Amino acid sequence: MLLVQLHGADSGQPWAPVGARRMLGRAGKRAGPGVVKPHAFRHSFTSAVLDAAEATC
Repeated sequence: MLLVQLHGADSGQPWAPVGARRMLGRAGKRAGPGVVKPHAFRHSFTSAVLDAAEATC
């Protein structure tokens, strides 16, 4: 569980996949690159973690 509801009746419950997609979509539009798809975000994050791990070795 990565993201949880902070407010409302579902407080403490995991986000539904559609909630994560909407959040990423809104963030991508505000940041400029356009719509960010969860799968692409996952791969970008993983690449960043691997790059950071490689830099510390």
